[in-house]
Amino acid sequence: MAISIVEIARSSIKFSAVNILTAVIALPVGIYVATILVPYEYGIYGFLGLWSMYSSLIRPGLTISGYREIPVLLGQGKEEEELR
Repeated sequence: MAISIVEIARSSIKFSAVNILTAVIALPVGIYVATILVPYEYGIYGFLGLWSMYSSLIRPGLTISGYREIPVLLGQGKEEEELR
C-alpha cells in the first residue's frame, strides 16, 4: 500500500484543525484584550495564560496507561485484571 503526500496532508489537517481554529480565534481576542488592558494588567493576563497552559500539561497518566494496557489484557484473555 503506497502512501501519498496528499493522504498524509489530509490526515494531518484533520488532527491539526483544532489548533488552527484556536489560533484564528485567539489572535483577535488577544488584540482586543491588549487594547482594553493597561500593560501591567496585560502582563498578569499573560502570566495566568502561561500557568493555565502549564497546568494542562500535568497529568497523572492514568487514562493514557489504560488505553495502552486494556487492549493487551483483553487480547490475553485476562478480563479480571482488565476490569481492575
